[in-house]
Amino acid sequence: MDILQDTFRQLLIRATVKEAAETEIEELVNNPKFIESCEMEEAAGPIGKDGKPRMLLLSAWIVHVGRNLNGQAFIKEELENRVREGLFAPPHAGMIDYDHDFTPRGFWYTTDFAYDTQAGEWGILANGAVWAWRFSELADSILAEMQRNGYIPVSMAALPESVEYTTSYPGFEGKATEVLHNPVFFTTSLLDISPADPAARAEASEEFMPNVANQVTDLAIANQSGSSEIQSQEDIIMDEKELEVLRQERDDALDKASKIEQEFTDYKKEIEEAQAESDKTIQELRTVVAEYEVALKSLSEAKEALEAELETVKQELAALQAAMEDIEKDNRLKARLAELPEIVVENLDAHPEKDALIKKFRDASDEEWEIIKNSFDLASTGPNYSGRSAAQGVLPRGQGADDDRFGLRKYIK
Repeated sequence: MDILQDTFRQLLIRATVKEAAETEIEELVNNPKFIESCEMEEAAGPIGKDGKPRMLLLSAWIVHVGRNLNGQAFIKEELENRVREGLFAPPHAGMIDYDHDFTPRGFWYTTDFAYDTQAGEWGILANGAVWAWRFSELADSILAEMQRNGYIPVSMAALPESVEYTTSYPGFEGKATEVLHNPVFFTTSLLDISPADPAARAEASEEFMPNVANQVTDLAIANQSGSSEIQSQEDIIMDEKELEVLRQERDDALDKASKIEQEFTDYKKEIEEAQAESDKTIQELRTVVAEYEVALKSLSEAKEALEAELETVKQELAALQAAMEDIEKDNRLKARLAELPEIVVENLDAHPEKDALIKKFRDASDEEWEIIKNSFDLASTGPNYSGRSAAQGVLPRGQGADDDRFGLRKYIK
């Protein structure tokens, strides 16, 4: 099998596919030799008939004033201003891609703001070219689409400077609409699906294609009959009076634009002056902040020193208060000892729990001291049982030697 494969040779040939007409199909069925008489167009290569790299010329309505199927709307004056500013003028040519894949297939190099009679609305008309020598399959499919439908659907990609959301757009009340203000256009894609702008379409040819703006001028008036066909040059010629009115409107618009430009210049100057004043103020504030930071640091250090000193004072005060309390308790002890019966004081020095008793006398509250003092008074002023014994000979047994109901025996020696 390998030997057999080595004997084969690959022959590279070019073939042309042509859509057969109904009559040709019938002829082909009835006459098999009919195919020999068919004239087939030679497949296009990378070099055109003019001996230059093959290019596919495009003229396309890329966007129209109003709301599209995506719920996005464009303002006439803003689109017109974009064209007047030089939309897609080199070196800022627009990119031609396919189905928004952002892969360049060509470029848009001029634009006009004109009236699209087929759409019945103003829009931007762009001229561009596809590198057919590089993307031959795409170029051939575009030309085939032109033969079938007469146009190719397109869709632009843009970033607006701002978006206005509304539900009261004329004709679409109650529906959400995004008004894209002052859009910046980047690409316009060739599509194989329906575009959001139903009237966004391109015409393509390898021959020289005159700018459609030469056929529909930006001073054209909409066809009141609503016809979808492009008006001829004779249908859009205006009489001298209408042209004079339009010229006057143009001059007024230019005057207004000049005034706006002057106002803008003045406003820009005011902004620059305000910016300079703002920069000066900011620098002054930065200086003040730096001074405050230095002062704050000094205050913080002084605060830390004061807090340390305060802590020392608190410790000294606590020691002083403790000393004063000791003195007060010592004085109070002396006074309380003076209140005790002499026998108690005499017995206290020899008592084994003298220190504990002294501490109790010293630390007791006034109420506690009254109870202690009264207990000693009771012990020292009780009945004289010795006298009674001498008088009567027998001591009563009510309180024996072991009877210590008052707990005071330990204080009497």
